[in-house]
Amino acid sequence: MAAVPQYELDARSVYTATTINVRGKILRPDGLALSDATVSLEGETTTTDSSGQFSFTGLLRNNSFLEVNCVGYKKEIIPIALRVSQTQTEVIIPSFFLIADDANNIRFLFGGDTSFARRFLDPSEITPADEIPADDPDALIQASDPEQGANSVVQYIRPFYQNGDYTILNFESPVTDDPSTPHPTKDYKYFSLVDSLPALTWLGVNYVSLGNNHVYDYLEAGMADTLTHISNLGMPHSGAGMNSADAFSAHRMQHGDSNYSFLSMTSVTGAQHPINYVADATKGGAANLTSDIEVQAALQAEIDAGYLPIVQLHSGKEYTYSPSSYIQGRFQLAADANAALIIAHHPHVAQGIGIVNDTITVHCLGNLAFDQDRLDTMLGLLAQVDMRGKDVESIRLLPVTIKDYRPRPLAGDQALHFLRRIGEVSTGYGLEVFPYLGQIFVERNEQNVSVNERQLVLPVTIPSSGAVVLDLRQLKNAEESLYTIDSNNNAISAKLGRDILIYGDFENHAVDDEEFDAPRWDITGASSFVSVANTMKGVAGLSSARSADNLQDSIIPFRNRIRVTGDVLHTPLKDLSFFGYLKGDNAGVTTLKVVYHASFGENTFGEEYFPLTEGSHDWLAKELVLNMPPDDPDYPDDLANNARAVRLYLRQSPPQSGESTVSFDELALINWEMTTTLPMATPLAAVNQYDFVKVSGDPGSYELSLVFRSYVPKLVNQPSGQDAFPWALFLAPIISH
Repeated sequence: MAAVPQYELDARSVYTATTINVRGKILRPDGLALSDATVSLEGETTTTDSSGQFSFTGLLRNNSFLEVNCVGYKKEIIPIALRVSQTQTEVIIPSFFLIADDANNIRFLFGGDTSFARRFLDPSEITPADEIPADDPDALIQASDPEQGANSVVQYIRPFYQNGDYTILNFESPVTDDPSTPHPTKDYKYFSLVDSLPALTWLGVNYVSLGNNHVYDYLEAGMADTLTHISNLGMPHSGAGMNSADAFSAHRMQHGDSNYSFLSMTSVTGAQHPINYVADATKGGAANLTSDIEVQAALQAEIDAGYLPIVQLHSGKEYTYSPSSYIQGRFQLAADANAALIIAHHPHVAQGIGIVNDTITVHCLGNLAFDQDRLDTMLGLLAQVDMRGKDVESIRLLPVTIKDYRPRPLAGDQALHFLRRIGEVSTGYGLEVFPYLGQIFVERNEQNVSVNERQLVLPVTIPSSGAVVLDLRQLKNAEESLYTIDSNNNAISAKLGRDILIYGDFENHAVDDEEFDAPRWDITGASSFVSVANTMKGVAGLSSARSADNLQDSIIPFRNRIRVTGDVLHTPLKDLSFFGYLKGDNAGVTTLKVVYHASFGENTFGEEYFPLTEGSHDWLAKELVLNMPPDDPDYPDDLANNARAVRLYLRQSPPQSGESTVSFDELALINWEMTTTLPMATPLAAVNQYDFVKVSGDPGSYELSLVFRSYVPKLVNQPSGQDAFPWALFLAPIISH
């Protein structure tokens, strides 16, 4: 690790010594003020007054859970971002309403793909599939003591699971201490150790779904072990068995006046292998979602027995952001069979939510506790569903971020950025879906949603290059989406783009016990560190320090390859720009190295070097246009033999004399996705992730009119003044390359 300079240590001390004030308002389900609710934050407790308001003073600047309790209402636990800029003295929490609670209302909590296998035990993946890994100091779970490590994997999301009436996750792993029977032809196979299972009980899980494509990784012996050990734990389950009848057998439970049952099944059958993954009359495995007759019969049996079937479907195309046509057909099949609720997983990335017939359908929760290294798998969702009988009274999607394979609640700007994507990909599926209070709110009726619309008139100068980039992140609130653009001259056009880097602000947006960790950047070198002293926005930036005495460059790699939009569907959008803000203090020559990678495998397709900065200057914005090679016509639709991803490396050379520092903040990799003439003929999707606009035309001065939209539940009072727009605008000069 770098030796952090004293000036930076001093800046951190000053920051952590300053406190923050918090206030907000809590409502009843009818929108009226809720008084005498107990509100807790950072161990401090207060109550709401007659107008539903509460406040705290002198809190530490740590991301924390806000907890709200009131007799007759569901307890709410909400991650709150308190790690805000030192210049911000107060955090105003958007008003929200509690959900009424009684004996017939139940809160379900659903989590995505989870295991305690593979890299959790063996980070280097060097142990043969038929052996238990030796203890590894770098592993989160030690084979000699799995329970302690497994608890640490799920510790940060435990408050969510402790707050549900009935909590669920998809356990995507066999459970065995005898891995002697690995699937002979399956590429990816793994197991969790028996003594890691108690972590599920400690977490607060009430039921696990097993209908997935990994439960049969260790064949009949592994299937039998899994069922035995999960049963011995006393953990209810369904979705797998030693034959198809057992696999399709539902788990049943009662709450108040309602009977619920849980079915779990997969369409990922492994039919390409001599030994598949699904059960039949004489073979074990998962319940087979491709068998229409068995699926329909299983749901009908539950309805005939007086149960409301909740169905979890393990299906869809991996690493895609919208449900495949096949799983949409499975949604329809389950909805036609009167499923009360449908929850899906398998693609490993979070998707949206919709409604089929009258059945709420969560398209994919993504990963919960999983060991993948793909960048797009590191943001997932929990689904908090309040039901009364078959009626879904409320549904919220709660964001989580995965760091070192462990899920953590997500708050602040990154949560809202992620949730705007969830709202965007939910468009057209029959529900009103929008980010609010750091969660996804879902409404069936648009009449229950209020629209905040804000117009910004902006002077823009197009330079001699013919184009200029507008960073909308500095012009709008994080929950707002761009809706339309107009101009005083229809001879210019606008190209819209989204940030696919995601982790370029160097902030810790998670609710955890870490502070200055720069998620996804490798700052283990001797010269790089997260900087509070050098930040353009928020709490932190990234700095690289060099001395004229140094003999080598300082290099800061981004740990993951970043795949372009449309990669998996073979419609890659390769129009890319690197964009960000830089500050120099006697900076040595600083460059960006871009290496073009295949989506999968080790193939690379060249690299580019771009000058970034040198010398001393205040914060400047810079755009660099990347040149990703086109797909090779000899390898159509090939993820391993075409350039589909990039790796980024920030590099600073030693200065000619003295000490040097170069700092970075608000970095982005922009995927340009669409071009429109102005004014826009059609507004954008109500909620979207377009945070960048490139305006092109003849050099000169123009005036743009930008309209931003955000959404709130109609019961919530509209914010005003500082509540509605607490951030100052920041417009920096932009240097294009």
